[in-house]
Amino acid sequence: MHIIYSAFRNSDTKKQQVNKPKHRQANKEKDLRYQGYRAACHKYEKEIAAIRQYLPDWKPEFK
Repeated sequence: MHIIYSAFRNSDTKKQQVNKPKHRQANKEKDLRYQGYRAACHKYEKEIAAIRQYLPDWKPEFK
């Protein structure tokens, strides 16, 4: 019984270890996209302010 339990337990930990790099890469990509969004908002802050005169609640969309 212990051998079977150990085999299942080891396969679960291997699956978790395989998924970690993909998760980190996805987070890194999201962080880079958000940094780009922030940079674009900063670059065009005068244009955004002009738009907000007519549409006060408007925000540039982040996808």
